[in-house]
Amino acid sequence: MIPTIFLKKNEIIESELQNDVLYERLKDVNIDKYTSFAWDRGDRTALRIKEINPDINYHITKNNLSVIIDDTIFNNEYLIFSEYAAVKNTIYIYRRCINEEFIPAIPEKYKEWRDFEKLRNVFICHEYYHHLEINDIGLTAELKKIEVAFGLFKVKRKIKALNEIAAHAFTKRFLDIN
Repeated sequence: MIPTIFLKKNEIIESELQNDVLYERLKDVNIDKYTSFAWDRGDRTALRIKEINPDINYHITKNNLSVIIDDTIFNNEYLIFSEYAAVKNTIYIYRRCINEEFIPAIPEKYKEWRDFEKLRNVFICHEYYHHLEINDIGLTAELKKIEVAFGLFKVKRKIKALNEIAAHAFTKRFLDIN
């Protein structure tokens, strides 16, 4: 498994959509307009934030965010490398999971990212985007909902993967990962 951030745009989008609970229902939807919106939003946000200051740690400090490096490892099917806890205004980076699962999977082309101290900024950027969604720009998935039929009823549902797609675009642009 190549870490998502080092995949191409279309591979990142497909990977995130496959993890969405609505994935099976998305086959009948023109999903490109939703994913393009999310990608462009993350990309534009990175450009705006980077113009203020190109150092992610500046933005972390300015927003009074805490970053906690934690050695917890989760024993479930879905690996967790980092998360943003809005209530605590804290980004958690799970070092052990990153060192044991993420770093060994980094392709040779991106070997300069195999250093944890450098790599942690990937996770900080990703989670900082989620901080922006919650505290500044609104959740990406809330802005573009799809209509889903449940029997005779149609309801608008959000594609949660759009938040992740936008966060990946933000991270790739902010850190210049091609």
